[in-house]
Formats: sequence, C-alpha cells, structure tokens
Amino acid sequence: MKIAYLTQLFTLALCQDKVQFQSVSLKGSACESASIALTDDKRTFTVIFDSFIVTADDDRAKCIAELNIIFPKRCSRVNTRFDYRGFASLDDNLKSKRVSNYGYSNGLVFQTVKKVIVGPFSDDYIESDEITVKRTAYHKKPISKVKIDITASLKGVASVPGQRTIDALDGSLLDTLIGKYQC
Repeated sequence: MKIAYLTQLFTLALCQDKVQFQSVSLKGSACESASIALTDDKRTFTVIFDSFIVTADDDRAKCIAELNIIFPKRCSRVNTRFDYRGFASLDDNLKSKRVSNYGYSNGLVFQTVKKVIVGPFSDDYIESDEITVKRTAYHKKPISKVKIDITASLKGVASVPGQRTIDALDGSLLDTLIGKYQC
C-alpha cells in the first residue's frame, strides 16, 4: 500500500515537471500585432494584445489562441489557469461579455466560459478560468492541441460611449492528474 502511494507521488512529481506548453500561436483580427512570451520551463506563457478592443462603434473582437501541450507517458490530464487582464469603461446602459470556448483542434469544444461586466464600471479587471485539459490520442503522440476561441462584445445603446480591452492573457499549467491513458 505504501509503495503504491509513493509510486503515485513520484509519478505526480515527474508529471508536474514534464507537462509543458510546446508552442502558442494566435489567429484573428484582434491579435494581429500581439506578442507571445513563453517561460524557460514552458509552464507559463503571456500574450500581450495591442488591439483587442471593443467599442460602441466596433462591438465585437475575436482571437484564437492555439496551444500545443506535451504530456509524458503516465500523465493523462493537467489543470490549467488562464487569466485575462484588461480595462473596461461602461456607462449605465452598457454591458460587455467575454466568451472563451476551450476545445481541441478537431473542433470539439469541451468547456465554454462566459464573463460579463455590467455598467456603470470604469476600472482594470482580471478574469480567471480554470480548465482541465486531457491528453488526446492525436496519432498516439503525447500532445493535446488546444484552441481557445476568445470573443469580446459590447451591447447597449449605440450612442453611449464605452469600451472594453483585453490587454493580456496569461496561461499556466497547475497540477497534473495521474491515470492510465486509454486511446
């Protein structure tokens, strides 16, 4: 019993060290001039957006982040956290919504997160999503190809000025869950 428990602890420690972001790429008009930084240990990344802005005149913006996550043999799932940082200035008659669809490259969406800011509001904000990503059997390679389809929108009276920006997206790998991977 103790040996099995110690083996699981050792495997967990091994998994936490080796699950990594292999790459991060972006597509979409809201992220054309964005920059990406991946840490040396490849466990966190930051995207800085220059033009992820919605206003009363341009009420929708979209960006798709594509992440390749590498899993070692004994690891089957990893908990992740994505923090969205920005600024919103909304009058009484405005609300802004961020929708993030988390899915795999085959189009299967496994979780949708919606966050709404209702006016009156004028301040910086941070919104966090915690998501569990499973290792997929993509040609039996130990990689999960994850897409985050991020859309921000602004609704309300067209004559009322307002804006919402997404200035940064921070992604991090938290803890890894052990389990026999089955194709």
